[in-house]
Amino acid sequence: MLDISIASEDTLSEATLTKIVASLEKFRIVNKLGRSDGCGNIIKNIEKYNALSRIHYVMVMLDLDLKPDEDEFLASIYRKLKRKEDKLLFSVPVREVESWILADKKGLSDFLIIAEKKIDDNPDQLLDPKEKIVNLAKKGKNHEARMGIPPKMGSAAKVGIFYNTLLKGFVNETWSIERARANSPSLNKTLSLLEQIA
Repeated sequence: MLDISIASEDTLSEATLTKIVASLEKFRIVNKLGRSDGCGNIIKNIEKYNALSRIHYVMVMLDLDLKPDEDEFLASIYRKLKRKEDKLLFSVPVREVESWILADKKGLSDFLIIAEKKIDDNPDQLLDPKEKIVNLAKKGKNHEARMGIPPKMGSAAKVGIFYNTLLKGFVNETWSIERARANSPSLNKTLSLLEQIA
């Protein structure tokens, strides 16, 4: 078994990355870092993660969001390091982890109880995958998701109070990595990187 620590921006990203790493069965997750710190704090602590990667693998997951180029984004992070360690790995969902969730069209359509054809074939190309999931939940027949994933009417929040809870449950119980990687190049890239190591 290979020890690995993971660092992610929020609890939904953590649940998704945990399932991905665990699916390979060659890794043992020894630390879950970040979690609720957001992108800024993860980047601020990147040298600490780099130092930890001298001991074992560390995978840092950061959403690309609206940044135009993944390579330039990663290069800007590397410039903050004195010397990047070989065992410091990066996973970059395009544009955010929700695109990976959308990529399992069958799983998500079954969960939300909505026609599969309503879910995009190329979720990495969506500018706001989170908004897409919220809108799909509003139209779906899963009452719990319809009430808990979208924000309450008049709320300034982008998502409902049970958004993370419901989607983490979906990821843990239903989301298929193999189905999703076929529709998401950025997810496939992360899996391929881990498979090469394993």
